[in-house]
Amino acid sequence: MGSRFDGLILPPLSLEKESDPATLTIHKFLQDLLRVLKTIPDAGFPVYYNKFGLADDGTWDNLRRGIYIISADDGASYVIANCKYDSAVTLLDDSGNWVTTDTDAKYCLIDNTTGIRLKNRIGSAKEFAVMIITGD
Repeated sequence: MGSRFDGLILPPLSLEKESDPATLTIHKFLQDLLRVLKTIPDAGFPVYYNKFGLADDGTWDNLRRGIYIISADDGASYVIANCKYDSAVTLLDDSGNWVTTDTDAKYCLIDNTTGIRLKNRIGSAKEFAVMIITGD
């Protein structure tokens, strides 16, 4: 029995992020987490994973609360965020082009009151990989 995380990889850190100890710690934690996830069969594990494309101004909505780890544009952009709809989205770490409001020329991760909304406002179609650690 395989895991749905078999093909998931963590994007490399940019050179400016490599010198930040907090970012390195988070990156190592995520690498270790992915290593463990790849060994666990799918049944009953509280992690959600999905890959999809979004056109410019396209949206993707999700009802799960938890820690969101999102890779965009083949790993060139990423975000790690604590997401609780009807409460707040808090960016924990990102590649610098993510926001929690609907903003042009950015990747937007928004508390949509009834869910979490990912909106691609970067200016062209992009591919996304989303992993959510959740109790929902």
